[in-house]
Amino acid sequence: MAFQPDLFLRQFILPLIVGGELHVQRPLDAQDRVTLEAELVTPTDESVAVERARGTIAAGLWLYPVPLALNRPTLELCVALHNLLFLSHPGAHGWWVRASQLARVASFTEACLRRPSPPRTAEELVARHTLLGQVPHLTRTDVEVRFWVGKRSFLGLEPPPRLLRWKGIRNVREVRQEVTWVETELSESQQQMLALLMRQSPLTDLLTPQRTVPPFEWLPVAEYLEDPQICRLVCHHYLAQGVLRQGLLSDTLARAFWQLVQHPDRRALRLVGGLVVYLYAATALTTESKDHLRFNPAHPMEALPVVLMAAAGCGMVPDRSILGDETVDTRLREWCALPTRELGGTADELTRRLQAALAA
Repeated sequence: MAFQPDLFLRQFILPLIVGGELHVQRPLDAQDRVTLEAELVTPTDESVAVERARGTIAAGLWLYPVPLALNRPTLELCVALHNLLFLSHPGAHGWWVRASQLARVASFTEACLRRPSPPRTAEELVARHTLLGQVPHLTRTDVEVRFWVGKRSFLGLEPPPRLLRWKGIRNVREVRQEVTWVETELSESQQQMLALLMRQSPLTDLLTPQRTVPPFEWLPVAEYLEDPQICRLVCHHYLAQGVLRQGLLSDTLARAFWQLVQHPDRRALRLVGGLVVYLYAATALTTESKDHLRFNPAHPMEALPVVLMAAAGCGMVPDRSILGDETVDTRLREWCALPTRELGGTADELTRRLQAALAA
C-alpha cells in the first residue's frame, strides 16, 4: 500500500500525543519520510490538529511559546518510533519474508534516531516532550482466546471473527490484558533503539524515571537541570508524584544518584544533589512532619533522605540568606542530620564517597 501522510498524521502521530489507538503499518523508509516532509510544506487539517494538541500539553508545562511545527528532526523521530513498534511486535518476523529486510529496517530506524540533535534550549526540551511524552506509557492489548479444544494468543492483534463464533457451543472466552510496551520482550537492539529515542527527549526521560526499560540514569540528563525553570518543573512533577514517600520513584532516583557517584561527573553530581535539596526545602515550607524521612537502613543507597544527608555533608545545602526563611533552614538542617542516627558509620562512609567523587 502506498504511504499516505495524512493517515500517518491522523492515525499515528495524533494519538501518540493525545492518546488512543496507534495504527502501525508496514515499516517506513527514506522515501516515505521525504513524502511526509513534503506534505507538511503547507498546513493541512492533520498537521494543524497535531500542533494544537502539542500546544495544549505545552501550556500545561510552560509559560512561554515553544516550537511546535513538525520539522525534519521530529518527523524522523516519529518514523523511527513507528518502525520500532513494528520491529518489536512478536509477529514482525512472520510478516517479513527475509531477515535481511528486517535488518535494513532496523538500520534505517537507528539512523533516524541518531540524526536529530538533542534539544538545546528549554523551549525545545518542552516541545520534544509534547511529541514523545507518552512513549513510556504506551500499552499493547494481548488477547487469549480459550475454547473447548485449546487456546490461541494474539499479541497486539484482534482475534479473527471466525475464532469467536458459536461462543456458547464451543465455550469461547476472551481474556484481555494490557501490557506496557517498554516492558514487553524487546530484543537487545530494540532496547538500544528505545534508549536512543529517550535520549532525544530528555524531559520525557526526567519525568518518567520509574520505567524499567531503559533504566533511568542521571548522567545523560543532569545538564538540563542547570536551567532553573526546567529544574523547578521536574521538582514539582516529582513532588506531585509523591517522591518523598518510600516507593519506586524515590528508590530509583536515589539508586541512580549513587550509580553516578561510582562514575563521577562533578557538574552532574552538584546539579542532582541540588535538586534533592530543593525537593526537601520545598517540602519544609509546608510541613514539619518527618514521615517522608523514613527509609530502610538495610538499603541506604535506595533512600533519598540519605542522598540529602550526604549532600549536606558536602556543603550542598545553601545558607539561610538563600533559603530565605529561618523555619525552613532549621527544618532542613534537622532533616539532613536524621539519617546519620540510623546509619552510624555507614553515613560517614557514604558522605566520604560523595566527597571523593566531587573532588575527582
